Amino acid sequence: MNERTVAAALPSIAVRVEIQDRLKEQAAMTTGDNQLVVSHLILRRCVGIIGLALPFGLALGLAIHPQGDGVQESISRYYHTPMRDLLVGALCAVGVFVAAHNGYRRKDRIAARITGLAAIGVALFPMSITDATTLEIVLDKLHLVSSAIFFLGLAYISLRVFPDPDPNSPPLPGKPARNRLYRSTGIVILVALAAMATYSVLRDPGNDPLESLRPLFWLESLGIVSFGTAWLVKGRTLQAVASVLKRRSSRG
Repeated sequence: MNERTVAAALPSIAVRVEIQDRLKEQAAMTTGDNQLVVSHLILRRCVGIIGLALPFGLALGLAIHPQGDGVQESISRYYHTPMRDLLVGALCAVGVFVAAHNGYRRKDRIAARITGLAAIGVALFPMSITDATTLEIVLDKLHLVSSAIFFLGLAYISLRVFPDPDPNSPPLPGKPARNRLYRSTGIVILVALAAMATYSVLRDPGNDPLESLRPLFWLESLGIVSFGTAWLVKGRTLQAVASVLKRRSSRG
């Protein structure tokens, strides 16, 4: 091979090398994007599972505990029972996971951060009980504010954040149906919050015929289970379960 042939071949070799480098970069970016999507889906599934399991875990856990005394007045009341660690741990985990959620808009990310911090506030600022000190009364007020922000934030995420389409990819099949579910869970959370507020204002602590039914506990549970359902659906949990079952059936 003479010098002219070598000189003529160099540009084509350089182009091929550049193309190969770009393909490698695109493959690496695609792999990274896929890993990020998977991590977000797992995060949403974790939040959903905790949301669905928390009310029932608290009630059943206390029911079988030697010091258990039945369903409590509210979920927050479990802080003053042997189920305290489960309540605080679950709320802190939800708070961290929700705060880590990234929406497509800046205000959605801010809403997720505020909602996550509010969940942690609910866990760390316990509700007061009888003969509360001044500090416990202050913590009780912070608990109420954190709870309201938490439920309002969850409703906002279900109503506004989850239905938003991904601007970087076409919508997956069934998006309209999922959007209806997201909005339905958001409405349920708001209705439950309004019912809790109304009951708390109108009730007479000394003469409450509904107290034995534990309406606050069940209304809180309704709101938490609704948000858990929305996060499970957003995490494509049903598709993941169906995929696993399909692989197992094909192997069998």
